[in-house]
Amino acid sequence: QGNLEEGRRQIENAINLMPNDAQIYENAADVWMTNGYYADAVKFLQESRSKINQPQQFTRKLAQLYEIMRNYGDAAREYFAMAQLDTTQDIYVTGRIANLIKLDAQEEFDTGLEKALSEIVKNNPRHKDAHRYYGDYLIAPGEYDKALDRFRLVDSLDNGSGKNLLLFARVARDNGAHEMVDKACAQIAALPKTPLLVQSKFILAESKYQRGDFASAATIYNEIIALAPNDRDISEALYSLGVVTFQGLHDPISAISTFEQITVKYPRLPLAAASKMLIGDCQLAQGNAILAD
Repeated sequence: QGNLEEGRRQIENAINLMPNDAQIYENAADVWMTNGYYADAVKFLQESRSKINQPQQFTRKLAQLYEIMRNYGDAAREYFAMAQLDTTQDIYVTGRIANLIKLDAQEEFDTGLEKALSEIVKNNPRHKDAHRYYGDYLIAPGEYDKALDRFRLVDSLDNGSGKNLLLFARVARDNGAHEMVDKACAQIAALPKTPLLVQSKFILAESKYQRGDFASAATIYNEIIALAPNDRDISEALYSLGVVTFQGLHDPISAISTFEQITVKYPRLPLAAASKMLIGDCQLAQGNAILAD
């Protein structure tokens, strides 16, 4: 009805009945929020924090409000605080901050996000997620060298297995930053011990294929075949090697030999049927229509 004063009085009545119930305050904020009074909702929740002496309360609600108001810096601060209070929210918070980074890149004004992420890192120098969020932020404008340094630091804080470097390599590959894939995979290979060497080689080979360096891609797939600890990885490397040999190096005879290794050694694995189809394509490429059929 547009009667703000009466609305305030009813909210105060509800709070006076249950002054220690956090849900009452969130419900009251929803009243402001659903009527479009976002700044009032923020002010109300901030004041309520002081009133109940809970400075970390209402993090999710405040983060959502700041996000709606396009104040991505304060939203990131609230989301980060939320994850510190409840580690089960890590996946949710990571997703929300990734969305903030995406939204920030589309804005034509300073949303405060870079400053907030820098402050979070400064205040939490040993916190791996703080550095990872800032690394994600650096990727958005293409500052890959700085981002790689950040992901290497994250990895050192996260048992040094190469997991975070692998994540960076995958993102760099998907964004076409192939030189950065080379650097990240080289750093993984240089680790004294990592269970992710084979995975990093797959990413490196895919990157080589994407930039048209088919001979290097084939060499890496052969390395994977020699290194891989299980049949699934070996069959995948053989299949990819066959594709590179056929479609990249235009050598259908060698490709047939590679695909046949899968159909003979791993007939029950999913790639066996796909390999048979490509053997048919290789026969067609040589003009052997009857064999292909």
